[in-house]
Amino acid sequence: NNTEKLKFFTKDLNGNTVTDDLLIGTGVGARAFVLFALLRFDVAWKWNVEGFSKPRYYISLGADF
Repeated sequence: NNTEKLKFFTKDLNGNTVTDDLLIGTGVGARAFVLFALLRFDVAWKWNVEGFSKPRYYISLGADF
């Protein structure tokens, strides 16, 4: 609740500008019913000022809450 210490951007140890309290990402996903169960496959990328990270892959079984 203390917004005085809120920092959206900061510098890392190498002097690069990076996001600190600001989290940004994007992704895509596919859903398919297999034998009465929902199979989910998602790919996501974290974004920082320098660009996008390597992709993260998620495989799940079941519906979202």
